Amino acid sequence: MKIAGLICLAVLATIGLASQASGMSEHEYALQARRMRAVLVSTANEIRMARAKNPAVAVQLRGSISGIIGSPQGLVLMIRLSDGESVEVGATAIGTDIQTGTRVKCLARGSNSIGTEALKMTAIAIDGGSPLPMSPPARQRKRVRSLASGSSTKLMPLPSRGSDNQLLTCKRAISYFNPKLPASEVERIANSIVGYSTSLGVDPYFVVAVVAAESRFNPNARSYKGAMGLGQLMPGTAAGMGVSDPYDPADNLAGAIRLLRGHLEKYKGQPYQAALALAAYNAGSGAVRKHGGVPPYRETHNYIWKIYEYYCWMHGVTPEPRPNSGR
Repeated sequence: MKIAGLICLAVLATIGLASQASGMSEHEYALQARRMRAVLVSTANEIRMARAKNPAVAVQLRGSISGIIGSPQGLVLMIRLSDGESVEVGATAIGTDIQTGTRVKCLARGSNSIGTEALKMTAIAIDGGSPLPMSPPARQRKRVRSLASGSSTKLMPLPSRGSDNQLLTCKRAISYFNPKLPASEVERIANSIVGYSTSLGVDPYFVVAVVAAESRFNPNARSYKGAMGLGQLMPGTAAGMGVSDPYDPADNLAGAIRLLRGHLEKYKGQPYQAALALAAYNAGSGAVRKHGGVPPYRETHNYIWKIYEYYCWMHGVTPEPRPNSGR
């Protein structure tokens, strides 16, 4: 099965999307906004209201990049607004200085669909102004452990509260995947993920999705093949990554994130970079080299799709359905 038919994977700016410089100066951006007569909006509800009147209205958004999704059709920027909601904006290319966490100003125009979806970017610039205030949540959200319906593995989008930061979102996801972990352990694991990921330039949400697929955040997990701990490191791999105790969460994560970063660097600049990196993490670089891409193993295909779905869930994005899915 071709990779294009396999997956529309969440690919992150920090992982290295091939992109063209498309940012612009403040002056150019202001001129473009005036020419488009863009409506200034600061919340997802304001976007919906503006598009209810005119679905093709031009809008000006301000917020931070919470994620970047790559697909054969282009890019989708997840821009987190002042109300804590992230909206999707389609783009063909972005500048290399636009990464996860970057505050931006974005001009976008809607299609004939109503809502926050189907916005297409026409211009983007780094936002050097003062941050938008984060509105407090209107009501208490449901606890994350109630998001799964019965015993199903299908996930509802992870709710996002205006005051949530990256660390808190990671902690809530970890608690969902392993509700038996004590709070102190959740805190330690989340801090390790955010700390190591940030230092190595990998999106922490991507790492959370990988660890969830590997071990569901069981620090003592051991596979029948001998893979150990949160990141399911084989003994030889753990030693090569400098991991002295694979069952120590911080030690294991340090090695697993370095390994993941290494695979991402290896396939940098190639189409479906993240899919190739995940295939190498799961099946080995030799298998990727042998098959000239994602190997035709059902386990590896399911592994990549699962991580894609978890990553979308982290960002509150509905994932594309699996091809011929009879999950």
